[in-house]
Amino acid sequence: MGGPGTGKTHHLIAAFQKEVDSGVPMEDIRYTTFTTAQRDDVIARLRRRYPRKTTALRKIIKTLHGAALESLNSTPHTIRGNQGIIDEAKNRSPYKAFCDKMGLPYSPARTVQEDSDDESLSPSVLPLGNAVFGVSGYIRQHYGWTPADWGKAVNATGVYDLRRLVDPEAVIRAWWEWKKRNNLFEHDDYIHLAIDVGAPAPGSVIIIDEFQDLSPLQNRLFHMWLDDPLVKRIYVAGDPNQAIYGFRGANPQFLEDAHRLAHGGRTPDARPQSHRCPANIMALADQVLGSRSYMEPAGGGGIAARLPARNEREFADAVADLYHQYGRVMIICRFTHYMRMVSKILRDLGIPHTSLTNRLSTWADVRIPDNRAPKDKNGRPLLTTVPMVDLLRALRIVDRHITGGEVGSIPIDAARSLIYLLPVSDWTVSWTISRIKGQKLVEFTVSDLLALLPCRTSAVEIAERLILPPSRRDTLIRTLMRGGEILPDDVVLDTIHAAKGLEAPAVLVHMGFSQKRRLECMRDPAKLAAERRTYYVGLTRASEAVYLFRLGASVRNPAIDSVICNAAAETKGE
Repeated sequence: MGGPGTGKTHHLIAAFQKEVDSGVPMEDIRYTTFTTAQRDDVIARLRRRYPRKTTALRKIIKTLHGAALESLNSTPHTIRGNQGIIDEAKNRSPYKAFCDKMGLPYSPARTVQEDSDDESLSPSVLPLGNAVFGVSGYIRQHYGWTPADWGKAVNATGVYDLRRLVDPEAVIRAWWEWKKRNNLFEHDDYIHLAIDVGAPAPGSVIIIDEFQDLSPLQNRLFHMWLDDPLVKRIYVAGDPNQAIYGFRGANPQFLEDAHRLAHGGRTPDARPQSHRCPANIMALADQVLGSRSYMEPAGGGGIAARLPARNEREFADAVADLYHQYGRVMIICRFTHYMRMVSKILRDLGIPHTSLTNRLSTWADVRIPDNRAPKDKNGRPLLTTVPMVDLLRALRIVDRHITGGEVGSIPIDAARSLIYLLPVSDWTVSWTISRIKGQKLVEFTVSDLLALLPCRTSAVEIAERLILPPSRRDTLIRTLMRGGEILPDDVVLDTIHAAKGLEAPAVLVHMGFSQKRRLECMRDPAKLAAERRTYYVGLTRASEAVYLFRLGASVRNPAIDSVICNAAAETKGE
């Protein structure tokens, strides 16, 4: 058990290697993670140690759901090839079919919101079908709960729209029966089935990362594996202070109980050292958390302060300054509404940025017009895109050439992307692309590029005439007019939940909050504690400096406002 940056995954990977070196067959080990992104990261790290075992690693490193399905498939209750497994995010047709049968309104575009959504800014009425599926899903995350527990689930999820049904229990039960008749399984359904039939553990050695994120159902699965006589060892790692998926039923107590169990009923006093968070950042994070981290700081120093930005322009200037000082900046918000607000500010003021989850399309790839796109063997245009960042790189080189007289050379990939969208004839584009390919050019000079245009022009004037959607063209122009060298990947913006597990030298944490969530925190100490853990996760993404800012925020934040005035001033360091 350790705090942010203490190397929990590193220790689990070392345990994996130790088991293999001691003679345990690799195929008899299961390394489980909470998300597919974590799974892919572990596979990539272990491939460096076992380069010839890629296929085996993909079979033994999987999500906890994947491991449960493997267990189930070793019994007569098998679900082969994912047949019958349904997921509302990927295939909504079974959900719509049930709602049509029951006469329930359902919107495929609406789902029960994630915890980073600001409910107070959303339409107040959720279609009843969507409400049924959201509450049912929460119930299924708890082993032993039944449709009769819908009231507890409503209070936990905030999906109060379900109360508009005459008999919510009967409708949820009908949904479960409908799935059973049609041999359909949501992901938690097959975990239930694996537990009910006592499916054997998938390996003799099991490793579980990010244990604090386990739902009650997954925790029950862990205990079933723990009691399996064929299981020799189970390694777990996590941090109860980073349990921020309470809206899915996760409970930090599960990890604390497992930790005491592993140490003979006691909690060790020793705390691992963080390799990320210096003393001042850790001190602020602990004050927000309301307790001490499960780690020692990574040395002294660090900066923890409020961002001195009184308006949007000062904020954008501060982001640019932090980039020049640290090389990379992460900006994280509690709610997606504020994330989009900050994105608009950065876009309007010419700061390129991207998101961790592709929720912001400002700098996403742009499509080449069909008349210029490469063709398939039948002469039909292929759907082809070019990176927006290529356009920015190329035009910045053009700008330096024109203003400074440099003989600029444009990387060939960036030049090709720009040429596809130039305001010239299709024949000129085709001829130039063919020339690049035929001569196997590795660079393209600015002079070569300007020779394609009817007159000498500036980078901004080229951008103004590129064949781009107006909003994307405007974004590119604003960035060129601002100047500088920031690229979209240098400034990342997303929610705290999306940033979990990541780090950056400089992190900006937005203090905006939800009015509805604030009222819930005032009534329920458990929800306030959960919010404190969420901001703790946000603050501990920083390895050198963390700044808090309120730009555009009007709702008082119960998780941090009570401590931030004193804490930020006291913990500021150089």
